[in-house]
Amino acid sequence: RIYESVGEPPGGERIAIYGAGFTNGSDVGLPVITFGGQQGQNPLVLDDNQINVTVPGRDPGLVDVTVRLPDGQEQTLRDAYLYRGPLAITSISPTVATIDGGIEVTVKGQGFTDDTRILVAGRMLEDAERIDAQTIVGKVPSILAIDAAFDAKVDVIATNGFEQRTLPDAFTFATPLSLTGLE
Repeated sequence: RIYESVGEPPGGERIAIYGAGFTNGSDVGLPVITFGGQQGQNPLVLDDNQINVTVPGRDPGLVDVTVRLPDGQEQTLRDAYLYRGPLAITSISPTVATIDGGIEVTVKGQGFTDDTRILVAGRMLEDAERIDAQTIVGKVPSILAIDAAFDAKVDVIATNGFEQRTLPDAFTFATPLSLTGLE
């Protein structure tokens, strides 16, 4: 197990790796920990169950983490560490729609790819189109009136399948105007 298992591409984070048998061979040297083939720095065996290490820099994405002990034993955790990508969400415009949805919005950010999805109130933007790495346009989905809770502010989320970024309370669903009669 790894704690924290997410970091930035430049590296430099100090993380803990948990397991068993880490002191085997510690009398002859230090373990070597690699992240997608890149060697971590300053490994410190705290006890038989924990090693601390400084994460090296690497391109964004999931990587395997391998621990090789001085006695030759080696174990790998597949897809165990995520180097964050440049994904960011900075704005949505317009910021209000009725619960009926259907209005076109423009979402701004960075690191948008063809795999990026935008969710408004937990529902995917309809007919979404990636314009470039900073822009996605699409139609706001409708939500049930009971979910709207009268002019509900909701989060807007950008996700690429590995990670997500949230713009909290960035969009408002309003109850549509209705007239019930005249007296």
